[in-house]
Amino acid sequence: MFWEYFGAPHFIHELSKAVAEIESKVGPDERLVVTMQTPDGRSMLIGSVAPRGQVSYIAEGLVEEMACTVMGHISNLQLFFVIEKGKRAPGFLGFSVRTEETSESQSGSLPEERSATPAS
Repeated sequence: MFWEYFGAPHFIHELSKAVAEIESKVGPDERLVVTMQTPDGRSMLIGSVAPRGQVSYIAEGLVEEMACTVMGHISNLQLFFVIEKGKRAPGFLGFSVRTEETSESQSGSLPEERSATPAS
């Protein structure tokens, strides 16, 4: 049997397509909220997800209103998407998928982002 393997960059790219599909269902008085469970069991409001190398990801967001970053193996990435009623509040974190790898070695340019929050 042949097993097809795709790394984190491909998985994140496919995730960006899924987010675009979900985003298309967000109405003018709604917002997309994305969460994940942290390794210690708390709920994290996700601001962005990006690949890191071939098998890792980095998720940035908020846990109990504190900024945090989680790095893990791509096989453990599980996101929960909810479309909530009500316009986003000022300073709302939003959600984006960076389809290019994050690395300190990049020349300071930001990777491509896909926003999943409706325009204000």
